[in-house]
Amino acid sequence: MTKTIEDFRKIHKNKPGFVMGNGPSLTARNLSVIHNTNNFISIGANAIHLIYPQTNWRADYICCQDRLDMLKLIDEFGKHSKYCFLMRRSEFDIVTKNKIFSKNVILLEDRGGPFKGELISFDLRKGVYDGSSVSYFCLQLAAYLGLNPIYLLGFDHSYNQQENESKPHIQNDEQNHFCRNYRIKGEVCNKFKPKLVTKSFRRAYFWFKTHNIEIYNVTHNSKLNIFPKKRLENIL
Repeated sequence: MTKTIEDFRKIHKNKPGFVMGNGPSLTARNLSVIHNTNNFISIGANAIHLIYPQTNWRADYICCQDRLDMLKLIDEFGKHSKYCFLMRRSEFDIVTKNKIFSKNVILLEDRGGPFKGELISFDLRKGVYDGSSVSYFCLQLAAYLGLNPIYLLGFDHSYNQQENESKPHIQNDEQNHFCRNYRIKGEVCNKFKPKLVTKSFRRAYFWFKTHNIEIYNVTHNSKLNIFPKKRLENIL
């Protein structure tokens, strides 16, 4: 039976969960430890499946919002997790018009940026806000699922790119993710926007705190200082 976004509302109420970033600090070893505890719900993003050959851990849910990433990974959606949530993009819809998605792929409406009106969407039936990072999408999904507390892993919040690179830009030397082949040389990518992403995270933390949702950054040597930090080993 095909599920809709309604079916996921508070489905994991008050269960602890991870939102995985794809930064260089994310390791198969840490993911395997999380897998062995069997106590956490995990949300991954984009090409998180590239780390699967090294660990038995699997994301329960995957999010993707970047148009270029969605077009690149179109044939991977539905293969690597129980459910995959995609932000609806017009160009992506055109390409996928004749594609038949598996039952575990769900499209959500794009409500735009979080800087006017409501800060973050806790009701994904109405859509999801774009905070210039798929991680912002993941946080909204985590809240909708009812996860509490939420732990951030792989959120290095550091990106190697030229300040004057245009958007999109050509990827030449991948050093920004957990594996060297995450990006292919010559691949066209959208530029990471650290100022906008930081602003999104700051607003998200305020909103989570207001709604009594605990959230902690457990990433080793993370430069993201908005969320309270804990050591990963202390929560496992």
